[in-house]
Amino acid sequence: MGDRVYPFQNKEFASLAGKKGGRPAAKNSIPDLLRNIGLEPANVGALEATINQFFPNSDLQKMNNKEVLMRLTYINAFTGNDWAIKFIAERTEGKVPIKKIIQNVDIIDAVIKAIQEVELPKEFNDRLLEKLIDIGEIVE
Repeated sequence: MGDRVYPFQNKEFASLAGKKGGRPAAKNSIPDLLRNIGLEPANVGALEATINQFFPNSDLQKMNNKEVLMRLTYINAFTGNDWAIKFIAERTEGKVPIKKIIQNVDIIDAVIKAIQEVELPKEFNDRLLEKLIDIGEIVE
């Protein structure tokens, strides 16, 4: 048997998929450019007083752009900006999973009415309603 050719190795397949040569070179890749800019030494200039006000022990000469940006994000969080608080919390503690909750009262009423109309033992209906409330499908 011959060597297997994977789709990403086949130039004909790559051109059909709309990729001409794959990922751009590092100098043209936006994430790589942003990373490189983040690692450059920071020129804080006008921001020096603000950063020193909140972080008096920081050595501004040793900071790169990424660190300055994160310190500015913390300053925004300290001053009460919700987006900065959320950004920091999600990056440090992880994102909170959000349950989808049915808030449409008509749908909730229809479900409750349907459960109550079915002739099942009362304890079964009560357990079913409790379960729906537990999984967040019905808002109390």
